Amino acid sequence: MKNVNFKGKQILLIGLMLLVVAAGYYRWTQNNSDEAVTVTSDTLPADAEASPAATDDSYFVTARRDRDSARDKSVEMWNDILRKDESSPEARNEAQSKISQSAEDTESENRIESLVRSKGYEDCIAFVDENGVSAVVKSDGLTASDAAQIKDIIVAQTGVAVSNIKISSKK
Repeated sequence: MKNVNFKGKQILLIGLMLLVVAAGYYRWTQNNSDEAVTVTSDTLPADAEASPAATDDSYFVTARRDRDSARDKSVEMWNDILRKDESSPEARNEAQSKISQSAEDTESENRIESLVRSKGYEDCIAFVDENGVSAVVKSDGLTASDAAQIKDIIVAQTGVAVSNIKISSKK
């Protein structure tokens, strides 16, 4: 009987985690009023360019804080499963896998952001998840060449399919 009850708790925890991630993503998309350049092939048309939107450094600071906070909450939920004695081996394995994936995503985001800044952009924030990668670059606008260069960095760091990469710019 306890296993049935615990499975309900697992479903509840997974549901809560998904809600936290969805809320974070929703907030990020609401703050991201740019038109995103979706990179869908290895070559971009010469006129592919993102529309810049007015913002200041606070966008990047807030977005990083929100992203990290949502991820920390998710990892804490998975850590709770690992700490509980009544957790099934399957639940523990899944929790460990999710924690490892979260750490890998964080490392990928940090490498992408650093490499994009090393190419001369003032700031960048990356969002890596199971659906792909989104990157917002502080820029007055991105040319096709800029988007291709950023896409190359993302593919090299994550191995994500080109069709699952979105790049946009903010002033």
